[in-house]
Amino acid sequence: MAEFVSLWDNDDEPPPEEDSPANRCVDKPVDLGEDDEEFDYLMQESKRRKLRGPAGRARRGAAPTKQHDDAIDLADSDSDRELLREARGGGGTAAPPRLPAPPGGRAAGSSRAAPAPQTLASLKSQMLLRQANELQQRIAAARQAAADSDEDDSQELEPSPVVLRGGRAVGTRRRQQQQSAARGGGGGEVDLSGGGSRGASPVSPAAATEEEEGFDFEAEQDDAAGGGGGLPPPPAGDGDRISLRLRSSKGDKLMRMRRGDPFGKLFEAFSAWATGEGWLPAGGAPGLRFVFDGDKLSPGETPEGLDLEGDEIIEILQQVFKASPQGAQAVCRARSSMATTTAAADTSTLASEGASKPCGGRTATAVSVNSSFDSGNIKVVSISSNPGDRVTHDVELHIRPEPYCESDKRSHFMWFNFRVSNVAGEALSVRITNAGQASYPSAWRGYNVCASYDRQHWFRVPTQYDAAAGVLCWAHTPDKGAVYYAYFAPYSYDRHQALVAEMQCHPGVCLEMLGESVDGREMDLLRVGEDAEGKRKIWVIGRQHPGESMAEWFIEGLLRRLVDRHDASARRLLQTCCFYVVPCMCPDGVFRGHLRTNAAGANLNREWATPTAERSPEVLVVRNAMNAAGVDFLVDVHGDEELPYNFLVDNRGIPSWNPRMQALQADLVQAFCAASPDFQAERGYPPASPNSANLSLCSKHVGERFGCLAVTLEQPFKDNANLPDPEQGWSPERSMRLGAAMLDAVLAVAPRLR
Repeated sequence: MAEFVSLWDNDDEPPPEEDSPANRCVDKPVDLGEDDEEFDYLMQESKRRKLRGPAGRARRGAAPTKQHDDAIDLADSDSDRELLREARGGGGTAAPPRLPAPPGGRAAGSSRAAPAPQTLASLKSQMLLRQANELQQRIAAARQAAADSDEDDSQELEPSPVVLRGGRAVGTRRRQQQQSAARGGGGGEVDLSGGGSRGASPVSPAAATEEEEGFDFEAEQDDAAGGGGGLPPPPAGDGDRISLRLRSSKGDKLMRMRRGDPFGKLFEAFSAWATGEGWLPAGGAPGLRFVFDGDKLSPGETPEGLDLEGDEIIEILQQVFKASPQGAQAVCRARSSMATTTAAADTSTLASEGASKPCGGRTATAVSVNSSFDSGNIKVVSISSNPGDRVTHDVELHIRPEPYCESDKRSHFMWFNFRVSNVAGEALSVRITNAGQASYPSAWRGYNVCASYDRQHWFRVPTQYDAAAGVLCWAHTPDKGAVYYAYFAPYSYDRHQALVAEMQCHPGVCLEMLGESVDGREMDLLRVGEDAEGKRKIWVIGRQHPGESMAEWFIEGLLRRLVDRHDASARRLLQTCCFYVVPCMCPDGVFRGHLRTNAAGANLNREWATPTAERSPEVLVVRNAMNAAGVDFLVDVHGDEELPYNFLVDNRGIPSWNPRMQALQADLVQAFCAASPDFQAERGYPPASPNSANLSLCSKHVGERFGCLAVTLEQPFKDNANLPDPEQGWSPERSMRLGAAMLDAVLAVAPRLR
């Protein structure tokens, strides 16, 4: 199973087995078998170390020249071994004296048994340990020479703490800079990007990251040692820097960076460090993510730009597997076995974009999940790939909630729509782990997710719901490089605009903008037919709940038949009726990827009694247009999450319900059943009791206000159980045909609507 870990392990957790994938990928500190203070003295040279004055010259056995400023690197190379031989005076056998006892600690040569060292990961690590022992002897000799010198530059020999991790020595240069600053020296600040700093030697991004990381650790050691003879404590604060808490599933760590520096420097530093340690492959860093407040940090953002305070939390996640995975489909099936029901039969980009991975002998960009488009909605929690074949991926997701809805006393969410890229022929196991907290969690039973490659043809993928865990899961191996998954086939705001633009070009069709939504989008009304005296006023509206995309598919089908000059039923209807069609009541919610609310969090189908320009302008402008034109018949088109049927909801609960309306309703239902076998009258919502209707709902309000026949049409998100289609379920094509069929039902009752 895949797990996400940060760059550091939690010291309180026992390490995995040495040969496990996690141990090969996750950085492990190496225990040198000495106490902490002697460890600092032992590993006092990293990639740079300058020893000046007579002490430095004595160490090298060289005459005073400008080369006393040269650095000696702890690198596994011939040049370094030659330098070490020179430092020992040509390879003499006399052993220099041991280091003096560290302040507050035992002598370096103490015979106390050291803890058993951890096994080193490479031969290079062993070489570094031998070099460190030689270095200890060199420093001891240099200290002895400095003690005999009249020049007071022995402080230059103060050890620079070094941490050896993953077979590589990393210096804590920031502590050395603070020592220099305390003596009046320059020092300067570490540049996280690796570009160097004023008064200090350049440092690589990886080393800079480690230096920030090692600072707090060693400050704690000084405090524990009593401070006697120790290095000065860190400054209490630095207005140009900020402390950030890096959090992962393994624990927390603190790091400091400049407020004005872009996070891209941080990304580069971590990538360079992790690659150098062998934690990430040399080809890139797939799966490395920096997340703040649930959103991915972009490289150009800065702590200052985000107005970050001290000790903010940044999550750092990395894809690794701690056990051999069994494949995405098998994992999904295993999880689905816990479910209490059975199945009946696509973003903020947050993925390892730009990285590369081996894939069946080829190189491909890493898997990406994106919902940053019209009607998109998803949040990536994690993406994990099988390290063995890199073609099996576990994708964990959350649906983003909508603004709080006051009338419903909750933040709705259930609609999702996203794209997964770079997955042709690769097995996906997709899990929506907050599905149990969605608006209607019981509706996941019997539901199968919609999928498409071209966003035109949508098919179903078998889906399981684990009610106990609240997880919706499906396994799928796409045929193409990108696949879309959605709650239902989306009808985007862009498609809506294309629809109304096309319709206005037909004879007898007029497009009017009634007003604007909360976000400033047009509220479109299509008037089809002549608005003449004596004609019946037929109103068709849809998508008060924006996630019910089948409603606009239905309306598109109705409109296309209505403007077809070759259709006899449409021609007859337009002789006696004028149609007022609002295909999309909630354009903001559609664009934002909402299920039930507009941009202000209003459920528009609870706003008809008292709409306001601030909270529900969409309802206000449509209701005003109804008042101006009049209403003889209304159909409000919706979708139902749970029931797998098409049905009408009548108005028998309104105060003005009477036998005439009941007879019209019955005739309408009978004609609709005859026009389309996809419609039925046996199953639906329970009938309302007299005078119990909520008049803030559209059909109830309009029926009571205008004394007319008004109905709500519900379509399924799942399938029509009477005529099931395992491949597509209820689909856009069937919705459009049902919309076209409704014209026959309207034609049957039109003469008696007044």
